[in-house]
Amino acid sequence: MLSEDDVLAAVRRSLGAAAGDGAAFPAQGARITRHLLVDGEIVRCVETREERPGFHRGGKDLSGRPEYDDIDRYPLPAPADPGARSTLLLVRRGSVDPRACAVCTNGRQHCARCRGAGDVTCPPLRALRGVR
Repeated sequence: MLSEDDVLAAVRRSLGAAAGDGAAFPAQGARITRHLLVDGEIVRCVETREERPGFHRGGKDLSGRPEYDDIDRYPLPAPADPGARSTLLLVRRGSVDPRACAVCTNGRQHCARCRGAGDVTCPPLRALRGVR
């Protein structure tokens, strides 16, 4: 950090060169006032890359997700706000195995009793006659 004398000498030189002489700068009564010009904050952006196997019964649209070959080499754009948490979901190229589910229908398994109707039909109630 510069001392007050160094700062005043630099100002005298600058003003003297601009005016052609050193008379433009008041030699007596000059004071140095320090002002904070930059207020900074350190924000760290932490990146975690991991692969997890997943299985989803029924149809799931993965067409909007980017594909990658090597997760460590997948280029990520710089975050707009490094302090905000964000997640990017990717799909490994060649890992999607679309197949029909033999047990369920689009992620739902029908009840064997009602066959997916939601209610069970039963014979109407009959009143018994002649019973004492």
